[in-house]
Amino acid sequence: MTLTCDTLGSTWTGTNRPTTLISGPFARGMGREDALEMTGATPEVDWTAHSPAFTMGQMAAAAFDARSLPHVRAPVPLVFKDAQSMPTGNEHWEMCVFLYALLRHALGPGHSFGGDQFVYWVPTNPRRTRSPDVFVKLGVPHRQFRVWKCWERGAPDLAIEIVSQFDADPATWDERLADYTAMGVSELVRFDREAPVGARLRAWDRVDGDFVERVVEHDETPCVTLGLVWVVRDVEEVGEVIRLARTNGELVPTAVEAEAERVRLAREERRVADEERRIADEGRLVAEARVRELEELLRGRG
Repeated sequence: MTLTCDTLGSTWTGTNRPTTLISGPFARGMGREDALEMTGATPEVDWTAHSPAFTMGQMAAAAFDARSLPHVRAPVPLVFKDAQSMPTGNEHWEMCVFLYALLRHALGPGHSFGGDQFVYWVPTNPRRTRSPDVFVKLGVPHRQFRVWKCWERGAPDLAIEIVSQFDADPATWDERLADYTAMGVSELVRFDREAPVGARLRAWDRVDGDFVERVVEHDETPCVTLGLVWVVRDVEEVGEVIRLARTNGELVPTAVEAEAERVRLAREERRVADEERRIADEGRLVAEARVRELEELLRGRG
């Protein structure tokens, strides 16, 4: 019996013994006796097709395409959608944009960021998906993508949900929480602007394999993933929203805020430099006037 191994680009054959790999890149560098012992093949198996000089280029050329092989039924491609019409308001959108921009500026291009994009975690089921308002995957350099597949790039380390009027129902949230648990997210943060003060911020952590809700007080809690702190602050043109702060209370700036601070500091430096020059000029004028007085006094005595 002979069977094609599509994955290795090799041919499998067998006599009365178990099926044995007799050619292809898997056998490279393996001695005849070692291979016979490993596979349990009989000495009559023909190894002459194997060449120790089998190169990667030859492997690529020898590889088969599974789509060209006959199958019992026609394959049905799995379609992982990258867009969906989701009802939302401009307040919700502005909070999402603010938070996405904040995280990208704070962490830099060495990490991946997503916003309102489908995240899939079951490679055989495109219906199992969620679209976090913002998510972060640490250690994976950022690049543009349409959907995020956890089996290719890993589950997000941090996911953030900002509650809108369309998904505030507790039953809806229970479904989302179950999906984030299955997805493998390490830290989940939920912000509900309309909730009572002190109950607007909730968080979940993956601890020893379990996904458990954290005790949050006064709308402030650590961001375990980033080593920072979640706080609720009023942001101009956005309103009250969660954002990050350092452990000393200093807010982590957005790119716009950082640029505004840079301009402010530059102006302050110029102001200080101008003031120092003014003082120096005034001192020079005073000194020159004093010199003239002394010169006149000396001439009068002469």
